[in-house]
Amino acid sequence: MSYCTVDDLRLLLPEDELIELSDDSGVGELDESVVARAIEEAAREVDAYVGLVRTVPIPEDEVPGLVRDITARLAIFHLFRRRALRLEQIPEVWQKEREQALRTLERIARGQLKLTHTDTEEQPAPFLRPVTIGRA
Repeated sequence: MSYCTVDDLRLLLPEDELIELSDDSGVGELDESVVARAIEEAAREVDAYVGLVRTVPIPEDEVPGLVRDITARLAIFHLFRRRALRLEQIPEVWQKEREQALRTLERIARGQLKLTHTDTEEQPAPFLRPVTIGRA
C-alpha cells in the first residue's frame, strides 16, 4: 500500500533535503528504503481515518489526489521526525502541514469531505504556502 511516491515528495521538498533526511549511511544519496518506510507509515495513518468511511487500502489506480498529497506531507513530517530529538526541532511549517493534514483526514472520517478517484491533479494542493505581504 503506497499512496504516494518519492517523486510526490520531491514536489514538496528539495532533493538535497530529502537526501539529508534519509541518508543514514552518509553517502550523499537518497535512501529510498528510508523514504519508503516514511511513506508506508504515513499511508497507515491515512488508512486509520479513511478506513472509517471506505475500504482500505485504496487500490493504487483509485488513489485520490487529496490522499496522495496528504500522504506525501505526512511522509515528509515522518522523515523530519526521525532526525529530531524533540518535536520542537521539526520545522514549524512541517508541524503545521501535519496538523492540517490530520484535520483534513478528520473531516474525511466524519464524512465532511468526500474522496473520489477522479480527484487527481498533477501538482499537490497547497495546505500552507509562505505568503509575503509587502507594503504598497
